[in-house]
Amino acid sequence: MSTARIVIVGGSFGGLSTAYELRRSLGPERAEITLIAKDSEFRFVPSFPWVATGRRRLEQISFSLSGPLTSRQVRFVNDTVTHIDTAAKVVTTSVGEHAYDFLVIATGHRSANEAVPGLGP
Repeated sequence: MSTARIVIVGGSFGGLSTAYELRRSLGPERAEITLIAKDSEFRFVPSFPWVATGRRRLEQISFSLSGPLTSRQVRFVNDTVTHIDTAAKVVTTSVGEHAYDFLVIATGHRSANEAVPGLGP
């Protein structure tokens, strides 16, 4: 059986829950999972009002993505996606290219399709 290459773009709720669930369902022998996120930390956005009012500090509602992903055998790339070539099945960042068999785009509530050449309508 071949190992599927899965690339997930986005490191918030959608990206993390997808990576965790795929890893749980597909062991390391069945899938090589890479999560690409422009930010190195997960921030619990619903708590931002508490930070703004001084009831919480940013570090209380944040954690580094690297550790939890690595512990689940998910490769973490902290970089910005600059291009997605769906025909070639390659996601490009400033540090390199990431080939995939399956792509998950989990960039949040509003996809900025116009910001990634080849992604928009």
